[in-house]
Amino acid sequence: MGTENRRAVVTQEMDFSHLEEHILMRLDKALNDHEIKVYYQPVVRTLSEKLCGMEALARWEDPEYGLLPPDRFIHVLEKHKLIHLLDLYIIHEVCERYSRCRQQGILPVPVSVNLSRLDFEAVDVLQEVERIVGEYEVPKEVIRFEITESVLIEHADEMQKWIRELQEAGYEVWMDDFGSGYSSLNVLKDYAFNELKIDMRFLSDFSVRSREIIASIVDMAKRIGMHTLAEGVESREQRDFLLSIGCEKIQGYYYGRPLPYEQCLLELKDKGIDRESPAEQQYYDEIGKVNVLSANPFDFHKEAKDSEFLRSSDLALALLEFDADVQGFRTIYTNDACKKALKLLGYSEPQDVVNAIKARSFPAAGRFIKALDRTRTQGSEVFNYVDGGDYCSVKLKLISSSGSRSAILYSLTDISRNTDMERDRKLDGSLRHLYAIYNEVYLLHIDKGYLEVLTTDNQEAGEHQHGSIKDIVTRYAAEKVYDEDRPHYLKFFDTDTMEEKIRESQKGFINAYIRTIDGHGNYSWKIYLAFIVKPEHVLVMVRDEDTAKGNVWNHYRKDYFMEEEKEGYSEDISPEILWQNALRWTELGIFWKDLERRFMGANRKFLDYYGFHSVEEVIGKTDEDMGWHVSPDAFREDEINVLNKGISTHEVPGHCLVNGQNKSIVASKTPIYKDGRITGILGFFREVHDAERLRDTHPDLEEIDHLTGLLNVRGGMNVLLEYQDEYMLHKQDFCMISISIDNFRELQRLYGSAFCDQVLFFIAELLRKRFGTECALLRHCGDEFRVIRQVESREEAEKLEKAVYREVAGIHMIRNKRFTLYPSTGLALYSEQPVTGQMLRTARERMQANRRRHIARFRKNHPEY
Repeated sequence: MGTENRRAVVTQEMDFSHLEEHILMRLDKALNDHEIKVYYQPVVRTLSEKLCGMEALARWEDPEYGLLPPDRFIHVLEKHKLIHLLDLYIIHEVCERYSRCRQQGILPVPVSVNLSRLDFEAVDVLQEVERIVGEYEVPKEVIRFEITESVLIEHADEMQKWIRELQEAGYEVWMDDFGSGYSSLNVLKDYAFNELKIDMRFLSDFSVRSREIIASIVDMAKRIGMHTLAEGVESREQRDFLLSIGCEKIQGYYYGRPLPYEQCLLELKDKGIDRESPAEQQYYDEIGKVNVLSANPFDFHKEAKDSEFLRSSDLALALLEFDADVQGFRTIYTNDACKKALKLLGYSEPQDVVNAIKARSFPAAGRFIKALDRTRTQGSEVFNYVDGGDYCSVKLKLISSSGSRSAILYSLTDISRNTDMERDRKLDGSLRHLYAIYNEVYLLHIDKGYLEVLTTDNQEAGEHQHGSIKDIVTRYAAEKVYDEDRPHYLKFFDTDTMEEKIRESQKGFINAYIRTIDGHGNYSWKIYLAFIVKPEHVLVMVRDEDTAKGNVWNHYRKDYFMEEEKEGYSEDISPEILWQNALRWTELGIFWKDLERRFMGANRKFLDYYGFHSVEEVIGKTDEDMGWHVSPDAFREDEINVLNKGISTHEVPGHCLVNGQNKSIVASKTPIYKDGRITGILGFFREVHDAERLRDTHPDLEEIDHLTGLLNVRGGMNVLLEYQDEYMLHKQDFCMISISIDNFRELQRLYGSAFCDQVLFFIAELLRKRFGTECALLRHCGDEFRVIRQVESREEAEKLEKAVYREVAGIHMIRNKRFTLYPSTGLALYSEQPVTGQMLRTARERMQANRRRHIARFRKNHPEY
């Protein structure tokens, strides 16, 4: 090395040393004086080309060195374990920016912030994040955290715990720079990220090999439930490719470099790029779950099965956006296979189909629009039509909705041109006649455990969809098949024995008579027919059979049952069968108890009435253990008289808490005798419906809130009077908790009233599930709820208040939409001042005081507002 070169290296090392010392000495002042600026790089949605997010990046405007990029100071801070000071500062700046935009009425943009592993070692990251986010009241759904692949390798157990805690608190965590390290796949095995950011180096040469790798990454990410974002996009060609493979978001110089916030927005505006609204964000995130590279993209919501790990580019796919208000649609995505299929049918571009349907020159144009409308309301649709001699099959599935807009996945199969399908599935002219006879036709791929819908006209009843045979059959049997027929339905679809039974049948097929529920709640007979079309492929055809009589059913049972099942089969009606039918079909809630008044069993009506999934939830407990009677004395005394004196009771009126409502019932109880001795209690009850008749004639006396199903103000007053009577008679104290949502109006502004109605309903359901069997629940007005319960002490009441607050504040997602709730609560005990009206006012005033303190704390930190 020459003398001049050695001098240059020494000088450079001195500069680095001086810069490092300068950074360490000036860091605190730089943070306090805001010398470190937050630059924002836009993230754009490939499907809509709208701004859907930003990444916050640090730039240091130093008086001595000028503008310092991150690579000049980040490694210094990491080396000296000071990086957490910078990262928390960035989070603070981002939250302050969000608050400022909100106050100015500017549409907020979600922002992602980078975190280092050293952050977690230096501080309690979740606690610090919650403190900053809470200070500025920033919705958690707009703050995302990026963690680079390299920091996940060391201390894996701790990192898994820290990431899981952030996600459970309501934040998204993204994996940054996927593919930059050597353990990417191991990392995905061990961590469940919300989004995957594909490293920019994959796009550097944009070769065929790179494109294949990127497509494989997107395919894999979709299969394991992660959204995808590609970094380093610099050209339209790259953008179009990423759109074609279903990569949802793009970040790179093609749309914008990192810039100060206002400058970034101005540049995007000049390029004609609008911002996504929160409602649009949720809408497109749902669409993003569809994996257009999958062999079965219609099952995007399920985990992929081993048999489905096949990439396919042959399925003709499109995404349609249907507007119910105008009964029109447009295509927002079309793959190459779909474009090719449409060209074979005579359409140069996908838009030609849209135009033909609008002009009513498209075959079955009316049916197509009706099918889209049914898909919007019912979730899916399959229908067939003929286009110029080509026999076509269309499948539709609802992906996402926002207002009147619905995104619908569309697949097209030209059966006439697919000779393999025509041969393998017997879908020739004769099969077309079968479609006219049979309501539903399914192809079972026994080898892959896969059910494929060939045709069905019964989507209203929620029939089968493409997917796992076992999953679909099990779910359908539980939801749609008559109880008595369920074992025979499952036996018919047993893929382990189906082919053997068909081959052993002299007829060459097997059939079954099954009763399934229709759209009106009635069970009707259907005939199921199954025959083998080729090895490990069974065609199942279904049609209605309203004329099927009991003798046909009995003949089928005796012919179809295995020999061991025929034994013991009897047409006699035994007492046991009568008892089972009485328990199943009676409108009475039936239960039985032991000598200690503990539940031993109950029928389905009883369990459904109280909201239990299993009888195990009540067995071994008394009424007092359940806590569902405000005044339990009368019920207890009746049961003691039944057990001790053999006295039966009839139609005794009373009240019980059911899903937060104080329902009126009448109950009857009688002793159970065995060998002349009382061994328990048999009881039954029914709900009193006089109140319903009263509501029909006096609607002003309604007690139920229509939106949430909880008590309204009138219903709440009636239950309060009952609690008050218990206090007067037995000094049984009770409390009231008022709870409201401080940011409810902001949620309405961002997401609309319809979504906020869902939020109120979800809060009610959560309160009902968590507290409905021990508390009275009511919606007072707007976003304000009340919880009432008998308590033994103030400590018990305060514990309940904290539990109610925790449950409501813990709501972060409804139907895959992320949001944040900021509730305030107020507690009052009746014993504080035994006047019902004063109790109501006290609870509400304390809630409002908490809300005012909440707002005052915010304004203290933001005097400019």
